[in-house]
Amino acid sequence: MPTFLVNFEGVASGDLSVALAKEGFGVWSGDNYYALGLYERVAWGTALRIGLAHYNAPEEIDRFNDVLALLVKEGTGRVG
Repeated sequence: MPTFLVNFEGVASGDLSVALAKEGFGVWSGDNYYALGLYERVAWGTALRIGLAHYNAPEEIDRFNDVLALLVKEGTGRVG
């Protein structure tokens, strides 16, 4: 299953994870995600961890992308 670690300039991944949880999405914010060697080389700081599963419907992924885009655009970690 694909897993992504992403950061958005000016928006804390911890704030995004809380805001996305309030919208019903299960994401995490953390640092090394058990990839210590890679973490030390890349030094991404904290990141938003997004995982997809075989049971995620395309509509759910579209909604997630829409909500995430809005949160990042607002830069506040809040929808609306």
